[in-house]
Amino acid sequence: MEINEMMRIDAFTERLASADPTPGGGGAAALVGAQAAALAEMAARITAKNPRYAEVAMEMADCATQAAAYRRQLLALIADDAQAFAGWMAAWKQPADAPERDTLLREASATATEVPLVLAETAAAVVVLAERLLPQVTAGIRADAELAVIFGRAAVEGALCNVRINMEGRPHDATRSAWEERVRNVLHRAGINGT
Repeated sequence: MEINEMMRIDAFTERLASADPTPGGGGAAALVGAQAAALAEMAARITAKNPRYAEVAMEMADCATQAAAYRRQLLALIADDAQAFAGWMAAWKQPADAPERDTLLREASATATEVPLVLAETAAAVVVLAERLLPQVTAGIRADAELAVIFGRAAVEGALCNVRINMEGRPHDATRSAWEERVRNVLHRAGINGT
């Protein structure tokens, strides 16, 4: 790893540790999810190249491609989460008597719920993929595949913290019911017991 690559990680964590509201928990969850996807991708690539695992090489190559797509999506969600929070803050700062404030808050709150929900769904897909890899990867890389499952579940749970908080003020309508159903599906897919 080159120093400039490490500095980008360092810069992100420095910013995360700052008093700035973004990146926050959503961005951190997305980064953990991206790391889960990267670990799954690595495990699949190493297994695909090992001649002793030739019978699963094609499947492993497909898994690596799928994991790479999840990794890129999760990294993009870091910025999406920050933008969703910024939109919510802008709506919140509108004067209380502004006629458009309620509409802006409702729309911003919906976006601030949807982004971490997509993050959770993507991280759950990483968990499913990593679990599929576990019995097939080389013994030397199994711990990395196991970490992909653990990190993926952590990303799911982190993202769902934001989803639940953002749903709190939402009336029990069709949109909220659909979000709650998606939360249940994510928890099930990721193998997490939850309410």
